[in-house]
Amino acid sequence: RARLPRPQHQPARTQLAVTQPRRAAQPRTSSPTATSSPTATSSPTATTTNTPVPTATTSPQAPQLSFAASASIVAEAISSAAIEVRLSAPYHQPVSVVFATAPGTARPRLDYQSTAGTLTFAPGTTSAFIAVPIIDDTRDEAPESFTVELSAAQNAALIGNRHTVSIDDNDAARVRIQDVSVKEGDSGWRDAVVNITFDVPLGRAIELEYRAARGT
Repeated sequence: RARLPRPQHQPARTQLAVTQPRRAAQPRTSSPTATSSPTATSSPTATTTNTPVPTATTSPQAPQLSFAASASIVAEAISSAAIEVRLSAPYHQPVSVVFATAPGTARPRLDYQSTAGTLTFAPGTTSAFIAVPIIDDTRDEAPESFTVELSAAQNAALIGNRHTVSIDDNDAARVRIQDVSVKEGDSGWRDAVVNITFDVPLGRAIELEYRAARGT
């Protein structure tokens, strides 16, 4: 077999590069992120503040008010009768009471001076005095009396509202007997009138006992 000679030059092979059109890159759209709903903010916790409750303070019970005694005796020569009024216990507020004198057998302006007013106890005290002027006359009198009365007590309970004051007279009358002379006469009886006097005026009836005694 005859061999055909190989051509010296082979025709150039043309390679066709087929380029496929690239798709335009589409922008990536990320799926919308789920936005969580705003977290519910809890309302601020109410803080309870313990307000101190004022403690009820019980005020001390009002004391009782009365005269220290229901009656007293004073000498007529004394310038003033001091009548004591008392509280059963001290009190933290002032205590007051109205007082006034009232006549009895003793007479105002002759035996004593009418008196009225308000007696006040300072806080913490339990005793106070009412002063009533006594008139010292020159009459011989039996014991005479008047009263002192209380009313309208403030911050106290009034339990004894009357006090009797007796005035002891200091003018004891002295008896004076005057001498008398009579003529005897020749017959019958003649009265000898004896005058009896007192050194002070009498404010009461006085009874005297008498008898005749032998002399010369």
